[in-house]
Amino acid sequence: MSYAPKRPSIGKTRRARIFLAHDGVCWLCKAKIGPEEPWDCDHQVSRELGGSDGDDNLAPAHKQCHKIKTAADVKAIAKSNRIRRQADPETRRQTKHPIRSGPTNWPKRAFLQRLKHNGD
Repeated sequence: MSYAPKRPSIGKTRRARIFLAHDGVCWLCKAKIGPEEPWDCDHQVSRELGGSDGDDNLAPAHKQCHKIKTAADVKAIAKSNRIRRQADPETRRQTKHPIRSGPTNWPKRAFLQRLKHNGD
């Protein structure tokens, strides 16, 4: 379940502007991205973790570097979503077996059974 709003697509002009702003260097491995190498515009701080869609949060990354970072982000996003669900009473998961409350005769019953077994 995603809490982030649907993001607009990144056009060719914006991709080129982001690439040139970072001098064609992958922000993850700090290596130059070659002319034939595949690359992505990556959110430095994931949107679901509070990042924005602004150009200041986007940077070029090799496809392989981006794939590794995304795998790590998925775990952080899942944890963030679990914390949000726990804080939201409407989405908090209810227990299957709620704890019963109220008067009980458990201590008396247990005590009487022990007396019968001891022969007292």
